[in-house]
Amino acid sequence: MSQKNKKINPIDYKKLRECIDNSGLKYTFIAKQIGLKSAQSLQRKIDGKFDFKLSEVKILIEVLGLSWEKDLKKIKEIFLSD
Repeated sequence: MSQKNKKINPIDYKKLRECIDNSGLKYTFIAKQIGLKSAQSLQRKIDGKFDFKLSEVKILIEVLGLSWEKDLKKIKEIFLSD
């Protein structure tokens, strides 16, 4: 694969899973909040099979209770790991 066509995915899925697990929220609830039809759709994104849209990431950060001011380092570690 050429550099030009190389897929860039900065999300650290392991850390994202940990954050979701620690939140105590159900995948079904999170999926609905970010506009997905099912928990399975969310799981496929978390598994890296499909990319998150920026709008989904922004809502996900809010749903997980992360604050741009207090949790910026954690947000960067999860969503800008590449």
